[in-house]
Amino acid sequence: MKILLVHTPYEVKRPLTLVALGIRKVCKTHWNHCALLIELLGIKLIIESDIQGVRVLPFKNWVKRQQVLVYDVPKTKRDYSKAFDKCGKVGYP
Repeated sequence: MKILLVHTPYEVKRPLTLVALGIRKVCKTHWNHCALLIELLGIKLIIESDIQGVRVLPFKNWVKRQQVLVYDVPKTKRDYSKAFDKCGKVGYP
């Protein structure tokens, strides 16, 4: 499991990037989003929270023009069941 910190550049054609810009300004950080990257049966998946709630999607569908910093979670700390338990049940705060 890996933790991904994400920097989404502002683009006029993508209005939600204005939200990302606001998050960076308010938090005074370079990063505006985070997600989990896991590999299950050889398939890379992303677990993240967005306007639709907590969801799982293929990594290849998630990758966009964004900057990502990757932190590896030690095997002793990995617990996929906790991450999957929230998927589809928790709304965006």
